[in-house]
Amino acid sequence: MAVRSFYEFLVEDGLRERNPVRRGQAGRRGRRPRRGLVRRIKQAPWIPTEADWRRSLEAARAEPLRNRLMVSLAYDGALRREELVQLSGDDFDPAYSLIRLRAETTKSKRSREVAYGEATGQLFMAYLAERRSSVGRVGGPLLRSTSNRNPGGPLGASSWSKIVERLSSTSGVSAFPRSRSGNYG
Repeated sequence: MAVRSFYEFLVEDGLRERNPVRRGQAGRRGRRPRRGLVRRIKQAPWIPTEADWRRSLEAARAEPLRNRLMVSLAYDGALRREELVQLSGDDFDPAYSLIRLRAETTKSKRSREVAYGEATGQLFMAYLAERRSSVGRVGGPLLRSTSNRNPGGPLGASSWSKIVERLSSTSGVSAFPRSRSGNYG
């Protein structure tokens, strides 16, 4: 990409007649896409070190029960932000430690099942008891807001982003990946 940009600069300044590094072309009207001369480089995902994980988990330990459950569910099930906040109590099968992700909540629009660990199961049961005492027995989304503005209402995707940013700040692990779609980890 840098080579192509360099030659584009030379063409713009009139130092070269044409750019020898061709661009890739999308396949349109049934034609196959053409790959460019220089491949696009994809950066490997960031993987935290052992020390980063320890600091992150230590910061999560100080969070409220709901947030600790969210961290645990996101980690165990490799859940995206939207999948996490749209979980319902009916999506859980505690007997088999499974979460059924509904097709309408996944990026691929395909349902799937993911397992969760014993520690997550304990957090889940404790959260259900806490939620029942504060909100009562309600259906719908599992994760509920505790804010004064929207008490007991469904938790929004931006709330998870704020929790992750707070954990990043508190733990000192500033490399948590952030993307336009709001996916973390």
